[in-house]
This record gives sequence, C-alpha cells and structure tokens, in this order.
Amino acid sequence: MKNLHKVLLLLSIVLFIGSCNKNPGFVDESEQVPVDESKPVISLSASIINNNLTDMDLHDETAPDVNLTINGHSFCYGTDINSYENCKAQNINNFENVFGETAVYKVGNIEMNFYCPEMIYFDAPQTIDPGTGFDITWNVDENNNNDVLISIIPRIDGNGSPYTSKNTNRVDIITSDNGNYSFSPQNLSNLHSGDIVDIVMIRGNNKKFNQYYLEAFTVNVHVAMVQ
Repeated sequence: MKNLHKVLLLLSIVLFIGSCNKNPGFVDESEQVPVDESKPVISLSASIINNNLTDMDLHDETAPDVNLTINGHSFCYGTDINSYENCKAQNINNFENVFGETAVYKVGNIEMNFYCPEMIYFDAPQTIDPGTGFDITWNVDENNNNDVLISIIPRIDGNGSPYTSKNTNRVDIITSDNGNYSFSPQNLSNLHSGDIVDIVMIRGNNKKFNQYYLEAFTVNVHVAMVQ
C-alpha cells in the first residue's frame, strides 16, 4: 500500500506542477517559482491515507554533511535502512509539528524562513454517483495563499482489472483553499460504473531561497467506488 501511495504522490505532484499554466507549483501568481533543476531540492512531505498519517519523508539534495535542520531538529541520514527507519520513527513528531507554521530551515550557515502549510484532511463519500455528483470538504489553512489540487484517479475497473495508466479518465481540479468543492455530473462524466478510484488531495508551498529550492506538501488519499 505504501508503494502504491508513493506512486500516486509522484504522479499527482507532476500533474499539479504541469497543469498550472501561470502557476507552475504550489505558489500563487504573485510569487511564481518555476522549478530550477540546477538548485538543490529540499522537500518535506507527509503521506496520509484515509485521514491517517502514515509516513513523513525528506528529499534532500544538500548532502548529509551539510547538516540540514528544520526548527533545530536534524533529519536522519545513513545507508543502513534499519537505523534510518528507527531514527525517523523517533523523530517524526518533531517534523509533524512543522506543518502549519513558518519553520526555520538551516543548511550550514544559511537560515531560511519557510511556511509549511497545514496537513490536509478531507471528507468524501465512499461511493460516487457520477449522475448526481458529490461534495468534498477539508480543513482550511487560513495562512495558505495557494490553491489545492483534488484528483480522482481510476485504479481498478469494473471487471477487477487494474488500469494500465493512472491518467486514464482521471479528474483533476485546482481550486482555492476554501474548504469545500462540489463535483458536478459534468466533472465525473468520464468515470465508469464499478471503477475503484483514489480521491487525492494535495496542499503545499514552494520557494527559491539563495541556491536552494524548498517545498513542503501533504498528500491525502481516500478510496471510493463509482456506482
């Protein structure tokens, strides 16, 4: 399940960045941040399934010997997977508390203040009727000026066969972080009866600072069936 979730996470983030013509990332138009692949990326992510936090991770290209800290806490490094996982499990609460506040990222002697939006939690039905549509609600982050992404991604068809592409008949909505969205029958017209789908929500932020590219985001996944 965790591997599936990480695949969905990557697919959704790629889609989110690629779908924003004027806003290629999680930022608003007043502070556009195109991805600069020449800059080391520091990415803090939270993975949530059915509103339960399942994993947190850090993608860090600054090199371990630089000693990256967030709010004074060091992330775990090392090639021994057991030592790494044990260290991360012991320190996860330090970084769970980073979401929803402006955190101090420190890389070597460079300090960067960066807002990490609140983790996103949402309610959605377990059964979707494309003929009537449905409502989705989530916790609003009053300090988040960026949009959120809502995706409906077919995973298994009505015959029980996996879809060969996660983009097949997927529904993608970018909307303001106001806490609710109503899917109309028009939104759902490409879904098929019997499909098992993942409803995915992403909220995040990114920023260029000096020679670094920072991002923090939450991905939350619910599973539903199409009537």
